[in-house]
Amino acid sequence: MAALLYPKVFDDYMNFCATNTAAAAFLPTPIFWYSFSIGQTATISKLPSEIAQKELGSTLESEEITLTLKRVGPLKAGRMRTIVFQVNDKEQHVEVKNPAAEGEFDGPMADTSNPNHLPSPMPGMVDKCHIEVGQSVVAGQELFIVSALKMEVKVRAPRDGKIDKLYVEARDKLVEGALMAVIS
Repeated sequence: MAALLYPKVFDDYMNFCATNTAAAAFLPTPIFWYSFSIGQTATISKLPSEIAQKELGSTLESEEITLTLKRVGPLKAGRMRTIVFQVNDKEQHVEVKNPAAEGEFDGPMADTSNPNHLPSPMPGMVDKCHIEVGQSVVAGQELFIVSALKMEVKVRAPRDGKIDKLYVEARDKLVEGALMAVIS
């Protein structure tokens, strides 16, 4: 029924399950959409044993799994947090990456001491990317256009070389000094 009434939402849900975990399909709906509160318990009924073995690392003796959110750890380096669940009677620690806030840059920063790193000259958005990984570039060649508040800055190759890695693409938001590419 959900697939007929809300096809986009249902497709997003199915893609999440296929990409992240098949066990999510067995979570109670409010838990899936709104997450757990600390101390909240949910029961998953009739989780297939092959999914339980693969994703939870346990063979089931019963048809029910009881999940309780015990605590959410503090934000650590790299935006990582430790989430502690109790799965039946066993404590599980899961490391998750905390998502960046809306509009907050979450990518790598260029190392100013590394001549191979190409930094963003200003905060803004990548309007155009004129290069691909493996492409040879010459000094002064236009690589990107970064714009902010109707101002455009052309980012040019500082020297001859080859593009080893791209960290941005068109429409990505940047901060000043964000790593855009590596040139060898």
